[in-house]
Amino acid sequence: MFLCVMCVAASISGRVFFDPNENGVFDGGEPGLAGVRVAISQGGTPLSTAVTGASGSYAFPNLSAGTYEV
Repeated sequence: MFLCVMCVAASISGRVFFDPNENGVFDGGEPGLAGVRVAISQGGTPLSTAVTGASGSYAFPNLSAGTYEV
């Protein structure tokens, strides 16, 4: 049996939004973009995709420790 006391599942989440002032930062009132496909990979290997919801939000839950590209 394996018991991991320090193991914690991680997640990556974010929001895709229209940025009319092109500052790269979400400012209140900027609308989220629904229906955008977001991909996650690790070391160049595709892992999964998610589609943004009505507010432009996406999430990749239950990730193990590591470095990911979104």
